[in-house]
Amino acid sequence: MPGSHFFAKSPGDIGLNKEAAAQTEFAKALEIHPGDPDASANLSALAVRKGDLASARKYLEASLDKNPGNVRTLLRLAEIEQREGNPNKGGAYLESAVKSNPDSVLARIRLGRFLIARRDPLKAVTVAQEGLQKSKNDIGLLEVLATAQIAARQKSDAVGTARLLTQLRPRSAGAHYLLATAYEASGDYSGMKASLDEVVKLDPANVPARIALARYYLSQNKTDEVEKLLADLKQRNRDNPDVAAIEGLLALKENRPKDAVPLFEKALDGRPVGEYALRLAAAKWGSQDHEGAIATLRDWTQKVPGDAIALWQLGGYYQASGKLDDARRALSSAVEKAPGNWAAQNDLAWVMLKMGDASKLDLKRLRGAGIGALFRPSQLEPLGISYDELRRRRRRPEELVEDCSAPEAQWLQLVSDASPEEIVGAAEERREAYDLAHRLLGTLRPEDRMVLILKDSEELGVSEIATMLGWSEAKVKIRAFRARQA
Repeated sequence: MPGSHFFAKSPGDIGLNKEAAAQTEFAKALEIHPGDPDASANLSALAVRKGDLASARKYLEASLDKNPGNVRTLLRLAEIEQREGNPNKGGAYLESAVKSNPDSVLARIRLGRFLIARRDPLKAVTVAQEGLQKSKNDIGLLEVLATAQIAARQKSDAVGTARLLTQLRPRSAGAHYLLATAYEASGDYSGMKASLDEVVKLDPANVPARIALARYYLSQNKTDEVEKLLADLKQRNRDNPDVAAIEGLLALKENRPKDAVPLFEKALDGRPVGEYALRLAAAKWGSQDHEGAIATLRDWTQKVPGDAIALWQLGGYYQASGKLDDARRALSSAVEKAPGNWAAQNDLAWVMLKMGDASKLDLKRLRGAGIGALFRPSQLEPLGISYDELRRRRRRPEELVEDCSAPEAQWLQLVSDASPEEIVGAAEERREAYDLAHRLLGTLRPEDRMVLILKDSEELGVSEIATMLGWSEAKVKIRAFRARQA
């Protein structure tokens, strides 16, 4: 209800709809004490009730002039700006609230949630951690911290924080659900399942937990269990977009992409989030409606231009369709929005090479990103695939890549005989390794290269890749195997 978070001196008057009398009282208080935060807040609340956000803002701004840094005033101004669709201004007020009142738990919670919503989880982690130094074990701050750690892919830290929450609030279904989410992010599906079971035990009607259980059973290929949950969910929550998405995922799992399309359309219409846009596009692509898949992500990225993952996937679809100009534009935007997305940088580099625009590549920046991603021991496999194949074929290694330069030929000769440890050591010293690595990856089909990048560079699991691309897990495994043998 608009204004329900504001507190008036005479709530009875407002509750009885005697707003005129209440406004007169608050206005008199303001005359006696110009800029009084309480009177200003109550007048602002009445204005919000009437839908007059401009007057609500005016009261609060006047109060802030008299009382700079007042935390309640700053938080209320932030709410008004967010209501009016001005998130940047709202965020600025939240930043000011924390800066002026660093010990305010509420200000840190609000700012942390704002930063998570704005996809800046690392900053949200810092905001929450700083608050916990003085407000140890505050439930709200711990919830923000765990959520931010999950979004920032700080997996083990997120599990630890969420575990602490369940210890502090053992009867809280929300705390156990957050722990389940942290377990899922860390790949601990047994822990996820145990936490979800606890949520359902505490709150049998908890829809998010039942939906998460359905996702778990999908990842375990237990389609019978998914169908049981779906039957109950559809009966109780027929119009829930997340339920439609689960049914769509089941259709994809059973290799029925055409059946999945209307389900993801319903999900996206009811909950317009990037995940459902990606899955709808994947379902269309799997149905051989390539233009439809492209149109879905093109429309989505026009509405949400900051969605770097959707831009990257759109670039991949353009690339697979031979539309290199469009692929370059989409991938350039993806890299601009998320400079740390090595996979998008990789695809952009290869599109530009194919278009003859290699001179425009920032090779220094690409090498700086690629060497760290490609040649850590845990991520050597994408290149090791080709090296194993070189040994198996017992042929001149440079024949795998046309126009192989002398330094690259020397590198290939080295890796055909060296141990993985020696390769890693040499990779840190030889810049040509990066160029060759991308040329080897470039010999793969776009979909095969995408699977390898997601699995070995982005460290996603088979089930996560299958969900992202709209494939079955078997197809992901086959693609990865074939790419390694290419």
